[in-house]
Amino acid sequence: MDKKEYSRYIWLGIVIILVVVSILYLEMQNARPITPSTTDNISANNDAPIETINGASYPKAPELSGIDSWINSKPLTISTLKGKVVLVDFWTYSCINCLRTLPYLNSWNEKYSPEGLVIIGVHTPEFTFEKDYSNVVMATKKYNVTYPVALDNDYGTWNAYGNQYWPRKYLIDKNGYIRFDHIGEGGYDETEMQIQGLLSETGVHVNDTLSNITDETPTTMNTPELYLGYTYALERSQNIGNSGGLLPEIGKNYTLSGKEISALLNDMPYLEGLWKSTTETVTTTSNNTASLYLKFTAKKAHIVVEGPIGAKVYVTVDGANVTTEDVHDGYFTIDGPRLYTVYDGNYGTYTLKLRTDTSEVGINSFTFG
Repeated sequence: MDKKEYSRYIWLGIVIILVVVSILYLEMQNARPITPSTTDNISANNDAPIETINGASYPKAPELSGIDSWINSKPLTISTLKGKVVLVDFWTYSCINCLRTLPYLNSWNEKYSPEGLVIIGVHTPEFTFEKDYSNVVMATKKYNVTYPVALDNDYGTWNAYGNQYWPRKYLIDKNGYIRFDHIGEGGYDETEMQIQGLLSETGVHVNDTLSNITDETPTTMNTPELYLGYTYALERSQNIGNSGGLLPEIGKNYTLSGKEISALLNDMPYLEGLWKSTTETVTTTSNNTASLYLKFTAKKAHIVVEGPIGAKVYVTVDGANVTTEDVHDGYFTIDGPRLYTVYDGNYGTYTLKLRTDTSEVGINSFTFG
């Protein structure tokens, strides 16, 4: 092999590596992972029976465990749903990856529940405010979720399934065995075809037309999900860009010079004003002006915020006001702890500035699409 040919192989190898890394990066954006405390093997975790169907082995679906309360339904169990096809969807209402799947779940519920499909949204919270029953009810109404939702506040069902991701869908056949599961967004046609196939096994003839819904799964290289609470951020090797970084449970008056603002690092939040880092948020500590800057790359930017109802958070992108489903006249008003969309436009790299004059406004995380 001559030197020229050797160099060509080296460059080809580099290109292949970059392609693989890009694919893995995009896949990771489409599901929100949590550091697991349990195995992801249902059979090993629960000593579940195994069924062999057409030469393939499938585990018995674990029972719903430790459910605090139900929305849209009386309490359900997997065992009493034998004979039906059950779709268990792990989600939480401030997770943008989960929210982008809801139009499909709503469509499948409307289309296939008369044929014997039962969708159970297992709502397993990431942040403390997501444990609140009234907050989850608010979210189900906002996103038109009418199928049963089980509040898994202590992770009983999550752990029983050995789950690690939001969202994740498990399809359970008429005999109670898990025949299919999908991690994250996407795979909607495949999932729907699996639903149709399992319903056919119950003796139902279903229309094999697939739902016609625009897939919002990200396909670009976006800024990764960013956390602001010290427990969530530091365990993921994330931090703010200010000198000294996050100071757990300590309030600080952060300052930024004009030079520092003009030289923000990509994908790194910066604080200005009086803030305190708590387990789940960075929170304003006075009614003086406090700001957050972030240079991000995406088509959409979302922020999870909690704070006083009626508090205003002002938003600019590259110094200009923006309009989104949540932002009007240059600001959004906190109406509850949830995810707010603060940019919705063309794909690119932009500088976001958030400003508030209200104490106790807490910022949990950013996500992008």
